[in-house]
Amino acid sequence: AMVGTNAPDARPDYVSKYLANIHKLPKDVKDTVWEALQNSVPELVPIICTRATEFAAFVSCFQSVFDTLLPTSEVWVQVEQLYTLFGQALVSQAPYLSLTVFLTLFMPRYRDHFLAHRPNAEKYHSFLRMFHAFTNHDNTSFRLAVFRSLQDFLSTNDAGTPSEVMLQDPIQKSVPAVNPLRLSSNTAPFLLALAFLVDLETALPEEVVDLYLY
Repeated sequence: AMVGTNAPDARPDYVSKYLANIHKLPKDVKDTVWEALQNSVPELVPIICTRATEFAAFVSCFQSVFDTLLPTSEVWVQVEQLYTLFGQALVSQAPYLSLTVFLTLFMPRYRDHFLAHRPNAEKYHSFLRMFHAFTNHDNTSFRLAVFRSLQDFLSTNDAGTPSEVMLQDPIQKSVPAVNPLRLSSNTAPFLLALAFLVDLETALPEEVVDLYLY
């Protein structure tokens, strides 16, 4: 019920209220709830691939978690794990769509955390771990698009505007034109993000290593 064209508009409120009180439940019940949510990922991915804007509904369901809770809380950790599983499944099927929906429908709300001179490290790292889950793919051209898109997101005033072309045509094989990697006076947030992301890599193709070094 979190996504889908027939889901009610009140669904984010219901999920938020439920998560706000989930700590009151016995551990075995909580474990069952989180397991059920994680098991729903294979059903959610095809919906997003068909109707990408439904990812906004998914994001809204858990917005209160990232707005009000600490990154070390049980609920945050479990929701991050849910996002990670979702991202891994989506990027394997539709990498450019995965990049687009996460960068335009999730990250803009938290952009200030990436631009802060001294960001909250735990929250910052959590957001980047989720970003990595939605963009970790072995295609070098795609990874270059990820780097370029992230740099644009952290450098331009209109970052985070959804690409209507991408959201309407999720099976296309390339992203809308993005700027080349560049050196400028405001690259510090981008370089800081890369310094953390490279530590999450497990198997780097030589071409991707070259991108990080560049």
